[in-house]
Amino acid sequence: MRARHLFFLPLLALLAGACADHPQDPLQPGGLSSMQMAAVPLDLDSVPPRTGYWEEMSDKELWEHLAEQDGHAVLGVKNPGEPRGIWRATVLTQPATMRGAEAVAAALQGVDVLQVEDWAPAMRLRIESLSALSAIRSQPFVDYLQPLYIPSAGDDAWMSGCGWGEPFTGSAPTTSRGDLIPPGLARMDIQNAWRRNAGEDAVIGLTDTGVSLDQADLLGNFATGGSTGRWHEILTVISGGTDDQCGHGTRLSGLAFAPNNSSSIVGAAWKANGVSVRQGDGVNTSFGINSGNAASAINVAFEVRRNAGFPNRRIISMAWGSRKTHDLVEDAVRSVHAMGALLLGASGTEVGDWTGVVFPATMSEVIAVSAVNSSGGRVAGIGYGNAVELAGYVDMLATGQYIGQTRTLGGSSAAVTAVAGIAALTWTQFPHSSNAQIRQRLRSAGGNVTRNTTTGYGIVNAARAVGGLYSVPVDAPFWVDPFQTFTVTANPQGGTGSFSYQWSNGATTRSTTYTAGPEGTSVNYSVTVTDNADGIVQSGGGVAYVQDRSGCVDPTQIDC
Repeated sequence: MRARHLFFLPLLALLAGACADHPQDPLQPGGLSSMQMAAVPLDLDSVPPRTGYWEEMSDKELWEHLAEQDGHAVLGVKNPGEPRGIWRATVLTQPATMRGAEAVAAALQGVDVLQVEDWAPAMRLRIESLSALSAIRSQPFVDYLQPLYIPSAGDDAWMSGCGWGEPFTGSAPTTSRGDLIPPGLARMDIQNAWRRNAGEDAVIGLTDTGVSLDQADLLGNFATGGSTGRWHEILTVISGGTDDQCGHGTRLSGLAFAPNNSSSIVGAAWKANGVSVRQGDGVNTSFGINSGNAASAINVAFEVRRNAGFPNRRIISMAWGSRKTHDLVEDAVRSVHAMGALLLGASGTEVGDWTGVVFPATMSEVIAVSAVNSSGGRVAGIGYGNAVELAGYVDMLATGQYIGQTRTLGGSSAAVTAVAGIAALTWTQFPHSSNAQIRQRLRSAGGNVTRNTTTGYGIVNAARAVGGLYSVPVDAPFWVDPFQTFTVTANPQGGTGSFSYQWSNGATTRSTTYTAGPEGTSVNYSVTVTDNADGIVQSGGGVAYVQDRSGCVDPTQIDC
């Protein structure tokens, strides 16, 4: 068995751009903690080697892709003879190897070192020619070498969504303070889930396009009304500050955790803490998404305030993706997942003629969330496939660019953000659960008996996810004899109890009786059940049909 001890690589605070546009709230302790990696041995024989789309390319094939991106590439560094430079939350590359690799790359003709990553053994390069690519790729310390940008043009189109959305003019339920509840969230039984909690102490991280500096509900008003006692960090991993130039990030932040303060809409987890990380200027850019920025954003979203009393209940929502995989992003996902984060990825929106699920939602560490219409059916332009694990509704509402604006929001971006909010409620309700246990609770809350390619394990029911009363099946006969007295029994699903029962015949017990009429008639029965612990109310019922079955071979059947 070959073993390697872990080495510490600091995660630098990437707040310079943020501070210019969004001063730190004096009530919020600032600064990023460093990624901690325990110094325990790792069996290298258990670490899989790099394989995949980019690794199988020849130098010439890879250069064609790099040339389209003006030579921008990312190089992973490993110790010579070892399978990888990083595995999950374990950095394997020796510091000396990293320093040597940087020196070699900088000395090669036609290779410029642009940036060394601060959380993983990798660096961003600009390569000027095929010969330079071949020279660097032949080095024994190369873990992987890939285009820096995950493609987003032509057949590789990944996601769209820039714009501020249309003003909302329809009807929607409201909170007691008058904030609009997104219709899709209401259909996912969010109001009953809120009877238990609204996401207190959970942390939702969004890696997207930033937040509008004119949207006070996500800035100074974030912890007002019913949403006091929480914080929102708005950060950037790129130059230009945190201001949203696209509109996508602002709208998603609003859907995730806009306050319940009588202003506009309410977010799915309106007491949760938020981290909004600007990783790009738009949802779809000329080269694609910068893999280095995306990976850094994932790490920043995970690390913020981990050493300030908020180490756990970390949810990261990624409403972006591509048909192509990328090792640097995979490493970021695996690292934070291994340290306890729950990651969710959008299945894809407007991906051209290809309708599969996009990366990184295809990763086993990520919950792939699709979007469906109000009837649970497929929506044009949404990615579906075997990787789909859960679903949310496509019709949501969001905050606009300015305070008081309510905007429409759709696509798998809306669905994954809604499910991320429900995950925050679920983790708050079960605070000692692991990310795997919360994932299983969300699956159970989908309600599908078998997994399918449209909704996976189902459309998430928020009340069921937090353990609330979510349905009331009734045990009763389907066929009854004329004038027969028969028993019906309510079976509350979920909830804490005790329960109160109110039947349509006036009974207030769990079981009661109804009496049938003459042959050819039917008996309707119904019950309303209240969970006395939190006030959640659900109904159930059915119909019993009256038929003289005395001459039937099998009296339980109507076929005589």
